[in-house]
Amino acid sequence: MKKLIIGTRGSLLAKTQTGLVADALKRVAPDVAIELKEIKTRGDKKQGTPEASKGDKKDWIFELEQEVLAETIDIAVHSGKDIPSDYERGTSLISVFRREDPRDVFI
Repeated sequence: MKKLIIGTRGSLLAKTQTGLVADALKRVAPDVAIELKEIKTRGDKKQGTPEASKGDKKDWIFELEQEVLAETIDIAVHSGKDIPSDYERGTSLISVFRREDPRDVFI
């Protein structure tokens, strides 16, 4: 059985989005085993510190990109808001899910 390793941050949002990707992949490739690998990024490590206020988007994805380049993960799932326009050479933005209804709100 083939295996696909998906890299994700450990936040609830990241894990939820990664779960959606994993479920979609399972539907189109049921013979592929999917493994999730949680990766702590610089952004995660800086949370709650004065450094966090600098707002470098690269802090949230650099480690994930490096693991893709090192081939320790096959793909990484990011929230679109965390992807800078200058992502790492050798990586690509390959897919974006259809946007959910933006009127969905909880008050």
